[in-house]
Amino acid sequence: MDETLPKDIKLDFVLIDVEQMELEALYGMKEIVKRSPDLIILTEWQEWGKANKEREFGLKVVNFFLDLKYKVYQLQGPKQFCVFPGLRRLWTAEEIDIKAFTNIALIPGHIEVP
Repeated sequence: MDETLPKDIKLDFVLIDVEQMELEALYGMKEIVKRSPDLIILTEWQEWGKANKEREFGLKVVNFFLDLKYKVYQLQGPKQFCVFPGLRRLWTAEEIDIKAFTNIALIPGHIEVP
């Protein structure tokens, strides 16, 4: 996405559902994230952690957002974005409850989450 959008464009919200390419999509928009201070990202991650290479890449992506002072939440509950009973904040990348399918919310640190 960094190469697709003009350099002066800032985003407020992104929903990523790209069938097993979620981590690549997140990592490919790091310049957009840096220039969009209010950007909230919701994404599902499939096949996360099934191989060591994927896990290492996933940790790198989560740590990238933590370094940018993002709050990282794992959505708990049903597999739909619009219906979930709670958020679990992650303080480190290693805290992700790795399953074949998980939803992640990435929220800038200055935005309050009830």
